[in-house]
Amino acid sequence: MLTTLEALPVSGPYYVAYSGGLDSHVLLHTLFSIKSELSNEIHALHVNHGLHVAADDWVVHCENTCKNLKIDFTALKIEQPCPQGESREAWARQRRYQLLAAQITDDAVLLTAHHRDDQAETLLLQMTRGAGVKGLAAMPAVKRRGRLWHLRPLLDINRRQLLDYAKQHRLKWIEDDSNSDLAYDRNFFRQEILPTLAQRWPNIATTLSRVAAHQAEAMLLLDELAESDLSACIDNDRQRLNLEKISILSSARQANIIRCWLRQRDQPVPDTRKMQEILNALLPARVDASPLVSWPGVELRRYKNYLYAIAPLAEHDRDNVVNWHLETICQLSEGAISARLAKGVGIKVGVCPERKLQLRYRQGGEKIRLRHKNHRQELKKLFQERGVPPWWRDRIPLLYLDDKLIAVAGLWIDAEACSDGNEISWQIHWSAQKKLMLHEGSADAR
Repeated sequence: MLTTLEALPVSGPYYVAYSGGLDSHVLLHTLFSIKSELSNEIHALHVNHGLHVAADDWVVHCENTCKNLKIDFTALKIEQPCPQGESREAWARQRRYQLLAAQITDDAVLLTAHHRDDQAETLLLQMTRGAGVKGLAAMPAVKRRGRLWHLRPLLDINRRQLLDYAKQHRLKWIEDDSNSDLAYDRNFFRQEILPTLAQRWPNIATTLSRVAAHQAEAMLLLDELAESDLSACIDNDRQRLNLEKISILSSARQANIIRCWLRQRDQPVPDTRKMQEILNALLPARVDASPLVSWPGVELRRYKNYLYAIAPLAEHDRDNVVNWHLETICQLSEGAISARLAKGVGIKVGVCPERKLQLRYRQGGEKIRLRHKNHRQELKKLFQERGVPPWWRDRIPLLYLDDKLIAVAGLWIDAEACSDGNEISWQIHWSAQKKLMLHEGSADAR
């Protein structure tokens, strides 16, 4: 029954997501029956969602079952309530996987009891939501989730087979009465739609699972194409896309690249409407424009001929002024700024004997004189030359001493305040430097 396990060369432990219901009970019992043949340890993880009046009783049932099978058991609980306006099912699923992942060791395997009927239901659900190829591929049998493997070894088994197995071995499982609540879309498909379809097409669940497999194969081809296109269009640091190179591709391949790029960055992918806005308004915008397309978790911005995907910018008051002692860490709206004494290019120790500076933000018109320059230059021009995106310019901390600008965090130090690199000086570090694609210690006086 568990043929999927043979395809995964992992020696780490198996963690079973165990709800106590029919599906997960059969999975756990099957693993127990072949335990002597496995070199892997078996652990059961139960997530108490706190959504059912009998939830605590279910924990006891699962614990006793595992005790009888001599399988290690851990009960987890979702403490936070579902945020208002969010889908309770989607929120609970997300929190469940977060809790499970937090309990699992590196290179371990998470086993869930999704079966063929679940796959058919998932495909139908995705169809009603207008999903694309990835959504219609439904659930993969094997998936890499960060540092662990996620396996669904029952995906080729239907619910009837699981029930027969449970009866044959006289298993006792939990019946969740919420599974009959037709207010949930999945239950509606399970109780009403699939049985009706099965009356005309008895093997409909198998057929729908085959459809999902075809979509998964198509998705694999799209991913391979996206990887090839992405390698030609992405910047060396993989932080931004070159729009000149993207522009020669079809709109379908442009969308495919953007989705692939965002997934690689673990950022949410836009829906169809947002993608059309990206393709029709953001990509063809004028080079001197600053278009923005956003959705929960992502802001897609354009600067010159590059496309950037960043986390939504936090609220920021550019009129804020902070008095900073160099021996302390100062928390800012964008990251933290700190200083340490070390040999190298930095702020001369003698420049600020009291070890105090003032942090401000750009208002417009600020100037600084860089080393090997005879005159002071406006920050606006320097930002443009350095290629700093406009949305960051007013968020970069400016370091002042007695109303004189002596440094721009992560970028430049005024010639009069800058050490020659052969003496001990104050090295300034701003934790948000990576967002500007500036490397540690890149501040200089050029």
